[in-house]
Amino acid sequence: MVRRALSEAKVSLSKRYHSNTPAKWKKIGDALVFAIPTIQTAILNLPLDPHTQVILSLLVAVLLAAAKFITNFFSEDTNE
Repeated sequence: MVRRALSEAKVSLSKRYHSNTPAKWKKIGDALVFAIPTIQTAILNLPLDPHTQVILSLLVAVLLAAAKFITNFFSEDTNE
């Protein structure tokens, strides 16, 4: 029973990922990707030691790229 539920959830996530993303969420995701180098440049200009700058820059890149990936799971409800 648990395996069946997990299998259905996996199919549901796959369908949502590959369905059309609404324009609003697509724009938000694209803005997040655009923001990565912008924020990294700002971090590199902060008066911090180089090690901290690299760590912060890496964290920003990973978090914003993950957020862009998550926006692909938003889909339009076609049942209405």
